[in-house]
Amino acid sequence: MKKHKKAIIRAASVLLIGAVTVVCLFYYPICPRIYFGNRIKGDVTITCDGKPYALNPDRLKSAAKVRETGNGRYYIEVKGGEYGSNPFEIELTHHRIVEVNIFHSNWWYVTDFNLDINIDSSKKEITYKGWYTSSEDSAAIERKQIIGKEKLEVKLGTV
Repeated sequence: MKKHKKAIIRAASVLLIGAVTVVCLFYYPICPRIYFGNRIKGDVTITCDGKPYALNPDRLKSAAKVRETGNGRYYIEVKGGEYGSNPFEIELTHHRIVEVNIFHSNWWYVTDFNLDINIDSSKKEITYKGWYTSSEDSAAIERKQIIGKEKLEVKLGTV
């Protein structure tokens, strides 16, 4: 009888552990909270006068991981996990810096984004186009900014 009880307890334990694992992995309110990767990730493409902009990945500040994927495109991951703005900076030539702010209203959200930055040196302007999506919302962005003395920045999310 003791062996039979032990077998039942083991089987119940395995079923309970399996059920908890399934709930944690697939039940939406719990799943994002146990996410182990970087919570903000996406692609940034930079072109200057219609040509891919070669950027040293070391010039991307505050990003957790940066990987060049070719033709002016960079895959970026930012740790995130905090309420509010999660910025990273792209250092262009002549000490011009574009600050990209991605807003998190809850620490457990995972945000994906795509941002195209086009620099037009003849017009002295930068065009930002792209999108972002998180557990909370998603939207597209399209914005132009004159290259002057003001700070170059683009914001994604509710800011």
